[in-house]
Amino acid sequence: MAKRRSIIELQSIKYRYQGRSPQNAVKKQRKLNEFDIPSARTLPVKRPCPIINDADNPILLDDVGGPEEVESSDEVEEMACRETVERKDVGPRGLFEARAEIACPICGVDLSLLELYAREAHCDLCLGAPPARPQGGSKVNSPKKQTGDHTTTPRPRRRLPAYKILEFTNGHKLVVDGFNYEKDDCIKEYFLSHFHSDHYQGLKKSWGNGEVYCSYITAQLLCQKFNFPRELVHILNNGERTMVHDRISVVPLDANHCPGAQIFLFQEHDGAGRIVKQIIHTGDFRATDAMVVELEKFLPSSNSVIDEIYLDTTYMKPNHTHPTQQTVVDVTSSFVTEDWYSKKRPRTVMDFARATPAAPERRKMVLVGSYVIGKEKLALEIARRLDTSVHVQNKNKLRQIVLDGQMGDAEHSQVHMVPLGILRDDAAISTYLREECRVNWLNVDVIGVVPTGWTFGNRYSTSVEIGNKCEYVKGAVTFESTFDKSWFSGQETPYRKFQIYKVPYSEHSNFVELLRFLCALQWERVIPTVNVNRYDEMNEWFQACKKSNALSVRGFM
Repeated sequence: MAKRRSIIELQSIKYRYQGRSPQNAVKKQRKLNEFDIPSARTLPVKRPCPIINDADNPILLDDVGGPEEVESSDEVEEMACRETVERKDVGPRGLFEARAEIACPICGVDLSLLELYAREAHCDLCLGAPPARPQGGSKVNSPKKQTGDHTTTPRPRRRLPAYKILEFTNGHKLVVDGFNYEKDDCIKEYFLSHFHSDHYQGLKKSWGNGEVYCSYITAQLLCQKFNFPRELVHILNNGERTMVHDRISVVPLDANHCPGAQIFLFQEHDGAGRIVKQIIHTGDFRATDAMVVELEKFLPSSNSVIDEIYLDTTYMKPNHTHPTQQTVVDVTSSFVTEDWYSKKRPRTVMDFARATPAAPERRKMVLVGSYVIGKEKLALEIARRLDTSVHVQNKNKLRQIVLDGQMGDAEHSQVHMVPLGILRDDAAISTYLREECRVNWLNVDVIGVVPTGWTFGNRYSTSVEIGNKCEYVKGAVTFESTFDKSWFSGQETPYRKFQIYKVPYSEHSNFVELLRFLCALQWERVIPTVNVNRYDEMNEWFQACKKSNALSVRGFM
């Protein structure tokens, strides 16, 4: 006879499922950590292609998922840590026989495979990051310091690559933007085109390879950042000829890039004062017709041929036809100050909750993303139209030098220049508003502007046959990209916490501007300073421009 069981026994889970098949038993819900899910640290990293940006698949900001040219810190660090891929030896007269490694001046990571925008982003992240410490919390010994009886050998510097050295007929040599290399006792003059990390890397207080020539703003930034000896710095004023050697002079001009950026016109003179060789080094620049006219003032009428042009070829591809810098500044400023400021925001339930006598007045704020320096033209124009000042975080001492006299505090300024990483998501913006501006995001309307040329491109453009390149150049030099306020309407997201707009503002020359620059001057040879592994492809365009350089820049104006 079966034993009688109590109500408690009958209701117990153990008894009710005793003897049942496993299929009918109640399964315990599994926790997330029970699954074998790889973490971000263990995910495989793909090997990069030597050419990151090609014409069939251009780099677009929308494809990146971060604010600025791969500005997301996770992506930049992932790209910087990839394995080095050897590039083919290309270039005229062996200029690029050995492609030198470009290392981050802060962490030492190889950046040679990254495009210009990614190098700048990586270095800026390193500059703003706290020093790395081990998990145990103990200090990391510097490789330069002695630890006990053991001494560490400093990493040997690489030899100066040929494309960094400018050589004249009398044998004299000088260097432009090449500071992170082994000292050459024969070279004493070094030129710094502007203060971006991929150009000044290698400079520090103890650097002693020679004397540095640069603009006044760049000199101020150099001494502020590295406490660089002022006696080793020579100031170059735009439009003034300076003798740097017995028979070699330099004329700097505004490069239309970041504050303090310059292009250099080097001229070698013979004993009679005649010019025997001329070299232009553009550094990073945004070419304009006025720039060419200014250059022509310093070219002798008897010899106006440029022997060598070291050209910024960041956007030397037909699909990079972003609008002119002034057009983007005017249209963006007009949209922000007229359309956005006067537009009524969709009402939400929070608006009714704030509609009390004690509720503070809603503020409007414009956040403009940028590097450590750069993009100031856009922010200053928006501030001018709003009759307000520009706010910069206290920790950015370099930008404070650039914007001296035009800055305001966080409470009263309606335009803020912020690191591009802040505009990557709503959480970062909320943190900035809370910690820097001391306001709740519920009490402020925010618009973010991410300026970068990589957000604009023609992904459907095809390569032009070599036989058609000359005709293409003749038509391209009169081409103007269209840009109007419809650009912003396609990016609006209703009811989003913060509206972020990406605008094609760039401080590098687009493809059309490079063609116009080359067609307006007479020259013998062009040497690219960016994407040098694509020299053969770019040289075809150089030669097409040379055949068409009978055109005058005055015909474009």
